[in-house]
Amino acid sequence: LVKICDGKTYEDVSSAITKITLPLTYDTAHFVFDNIGSVLGTVLPVIGNIALTAKKEMLVSIIKSEIAREVPSMICENVEKMSTIDRDMDIEYRNDNIWFRLLQREKVQLFRDRVAEETVKLVFKESIMGHLRNLSSPLRQSLDPLPLFPLEFQYWDDFIKSNVKVCDTYLHNLKDLSDMDMVLVRDRSLN
Repeated sequence: LVKICDGKTYEDVSSAITKITLPLTYDTAHFVFDNIGSVLGTVLPVIGNIALTAKKEMLVSIIKSEIAREVPSMICENVEKMSTIDRDMDIEYRNDNIWFRLLQREKVQLFRDRVAEETVKLVFKESIMGHLRNLSSPLRQSLDPLPLFPLEFQYWDDFIKSNVKVCDTYLHNLKDLSDMDMVLVRDRSLN
């Protein structure tokens, strides 16, 4: 999480990718050549290392440009201020009593994962919202209308008792979403 990145100051914090590396080195790559001679056998590791480094840098550049194309503010080259958020912060009460009670019933210690939370918010705001507003976007076409699972529940009161089944239910107008607020809570075993 960052507070100031590439000269932009965020109100609270924002999720950002500050460094992308690939854990591939020439030492982990194994090449087998037969009958190449001692001179070429000595030069090959140097050439292989140069080629591998160049391709790694090219791949990192492609990854960065694709992320920046979808979520421009996710890539942060010059971090001026990192945010230090306590990972064990208490899960604050929200207006949803049922959900809050469900969280309190868990047998493991839960914590609010602000990095994942801010990442989801940023991707939703900068990428998914744009797709939902674009009529020709494949994402929009598959999500709006959003098919929901069939619903089935029992209903009764003093006068009537019934089993209600709802099929072919859809959620329409996701394109009109304007903001998303969420709290992402998880246990330590999900790393």
